[in-house]
Amino acid sequence: MAIVLGLDISSSHVGFCVYDDAINKILKIENILLNKLVPSKDLFKKIEIFEKVITKVVDSYKIDKTTIEKPVSRFMPGKSSADTIIKLQNFNILCQYILYKLNVKYNLIARATLLKAVTGIGRKPSYIKTDSKEWLVTYFVKEQPDIELKKKSAGKNKGDIHPEAFDIVDAWACCKY
Repeated sequence: MAIVLGLDISSSHVGFCVYDDAINKILKIENILLNKLVPSKDLFKKIEIFEKVITKVVDSYKIDKTTIEKPVSRFMPGKSSADTIIKLQNFNILCQYILYKLNVKYNLIARATLLKAVTGIGRKPSYIKTDSKEWLVTYFVKEQPDIELKKKSAGKNKGDIHPEAFDIVDAWACCKY
């Protein structure tokens, strides 16, 4: 069994999870809120923050395996643009380079593969009316009832899962692969 580091990387925030799969326990789970730490769109400043945080994580835990959710690689109307996809790919490769410098080996895993690893089903069945991110949160809550996910604190969707929580759940799913 192994200590696994799971990463869900975007240029605005990075969800990460350190997981002991021998005892099915999350050792650390967090979201690096890059947009709050670096108000500009400077990817190099954001990568410096990623490097500082991930170096501390790697130094604190004996990581045996690392899994990264693959970045978006195709256009999705209303959700991504060519510029967004390029920016995500660039930031992702910079993060991979930091892992390389830290001598951390990693795998890139597609979202459908993560869903299958966690739920046993690669694609969300049509009878489930939530999107795949919410579906994965449902599994997370069942498997990790002691972990409190951040919720929206105001507005008409008060009490719903906060978007930041989806990143750490995806990072946990990477650990389950």
